[in-house]
Amino acid sequence: MVGHTHHCYCVQLDKTGMYLASGGADSLVNLWDLQDLVCVKTFPQLDYPTRTISMSHDSKVIAYGCEDTMIAFGSMETGESLGVIDVGGGLNSMAWHPNKYIFAYAVDVKDSKDPMMQVIGVDFKPK
Repeated sequence: MVGHTHHCYCVQLDKTGMYLASGGADSLVNLWDLQDLVCVKTFPQLDYPTRTISMSHDSKVIAYGCEDTMIAFGSMETGESLGVIDVGGGLNSMAWHPNKYIFAYAVDVKDSKDPMMQVIGVDFKPK
């Protein structure tokens, strides 16, 4: 499966096993149908390489973050952007709660030697 113009940095399977998401140095996030092995969606680009991706418990929302300070949220059904949040540093990892819209992320805060982890409740309902 070729889907990135540069190195692929992160991948994740959804809980159903039907989809694989990939992110890379080209700043793209692609969603792959594993039955047909085709890219079915490409999510809006961030300005920097995608470092980490995570899918919600119900496979309706994908979150992806980059070396900049942004986490973007997208609808896995429509491909639409659901919003972006500024977290103050480059993303190292992130994960969703196993059955709620609660989201955690670890970030390198700019100009700080202290690590940071944050847990937030995501206050939107996917379409």
